[in-house]
Amino acid sequence: MLGVYKSFVGLILLSLIPTALMSTGLMIPLYIYPGKAWNTLISAKNAYPNVPIIAIINPNSGPGTSQDSTYVTKIAQLIAAGITVIGYDHTSWGARSLSDVKNDIDLYQSFYPNIQGIFFDEMDNVSGEESYYSDLSAYARSKGFNLTVGNPGTNIDSSYLGTEDIFVVYESNGLPDLSQSSTWPTSDPSQLAIMSIKVSSLNTTWVTEACQKVGWLIVTNDKLPNPYDTLPTYLTTLIQTLST
Repeated sequence: MLGVYKSFVGLILLSLIPTALMSTGLMIPLYIYPGKAWNTLISAKNAYPNVPIIAIINPNSGPGTSQDSTYVTKIAQLIAAGITVIGYDHTSWGARSLSDVKNDIDLYQSFYPNIQGIFFDEMDNVSGEESYYSDLSAYARSKGFNLTVGNPGTNIDSSYLGTEDIFVVYESNGLPDLSQSSTWPTSDPSQLAIMSIKVSSLNTTWVTEACQKVGWLIVTNDKLPNPYDTLPTYLTTLIQTLST
């Protein structure tokens, strides 16, 4: 909510998001082919411009093997609306070769060079793989992608701080117990995100409390096997709550 941030995620985020971070933002996996849902998200951003939005695009479990002109057009529209766009790239819990992950980054740069960052999915969360993720983040930045997000989907060892800009500390069914936030690797909300799926109705009281704990979140009623192939039915209420 307003005033939640004690600090910014460096000058990088300030350059990516047009206004200073004054409210908890929406981080939405947009694993939907560009069309009506993308237009709905753009309209929501236009209606609530004070709410930062990060949209994660995923053409084909990553960048795919060729450029899609529809993606090119719609990415430009997202960015023009003030939405930060980042590309999905999986790491298989640190088991995927660095060269393969970096190749995806190269393809994003080739096919969709105006995106602003990379979302590293299936991030390892135990001590030992810090250099793997530091290397990937440095490589992404060398290619012009200045925002990196790591998704272990659970709590993470504090030794990973600095390897990514933002960490998803919860990705699962339902809403996490926010009383457990004291165990998260940092108390800086701008570095933390929550991704809650299979939530049938939006608990705005919980969202308001979460805004004191994390800088980014998504809550959706969609569910596995792909909980991000539709927008939340209560998207407008969610963004309204974030804007308060």
